[in-house]
Amino acid sequence: MKKISILIMIYLMFISLHSIDFNYSKLKNYFKGKSLYQKGKYKDSEKYFEKNAVNYPKDGKLHYNLANNYYQNKKYDKSIDEYKLALRDKSIKNKSEIYKNLGNSYFQKKNYKDAIKAYKNSLMSDSKNEDARINYELASRMLQRQQKQKQKNNKNNKNKKNQKKDKQNQQKQNKQDKNNQNKDKQKNQKQDKKQNEQQKKQQMKMAKDKKQAEKLLKMVMQKEKENKKKKKVMIQGQRPKSGKFW
Repeated sequence: MKKISILIMIYLMFISLHSIDFNYSKLKNYFKGKSLYQKGKYKDSEKYFEKNAVNYPKDGKLHYNLANNYYQNKKYDKSIDEYKLALRDKSIKNKSEIYKNLGNSYFQKKNYKDAIKAYKNSLMSDSKNEDARINYELASRMLQRQQKQKQKNNKNNKNKKNQKKDKQNQQKQNKQDKNNQNKDKQKNQKQDKKQNEQQKKQQMKMAKDKKQAEKLLKMVMQKEKENKKKKKVMIQGQRPKSGKFW
């Protein structure tokens, strides 16, 4: 019986020492991370907060510390995930602040819609959280501005699309006009060529006719010359002889 009691005591002592060792590691990482964080050495402090969050996944405060560190390192996607993990811890008390910081992470990503939701939850947890109220109003204005800009961009994109379509249609029309001009040019060239050929043939024919006419005229003149010559000889032959009669 005494042996069993001794064994139980040893076991309890072991568990107690083991628990103290775990808590020491947790506190060690926390204070090292906090010291570096306060000095603005966010890259160095991150690894200590990460160790605690991994080793104690159900402790919302540790996820909250890590989320804040991620935020300072501009790792907004990771900070959002860690803030959500922190909110799963039902025993955590500063939910209003966690929701506010969650909204800030969304705000940095220009996701104003989700930022507004987070700020609303922050104010529902604590209506006196003035930072959350100010950020809520700012996020609401930014969302309106973003939506207006989106509408403007959509309108500009539509106009650009229409302009592009008009340009394509104009290019198509210009191409068609050019093709028509080329066709007309080719047609005119064919007509001009045909007219030139006809004119050339006509000129050749006229030259040939002229040559034939000249040849014929020459023949006629030659004939007339020969006729005149014959006529002259005949006249000379009919003229009476002068002198004595025989």
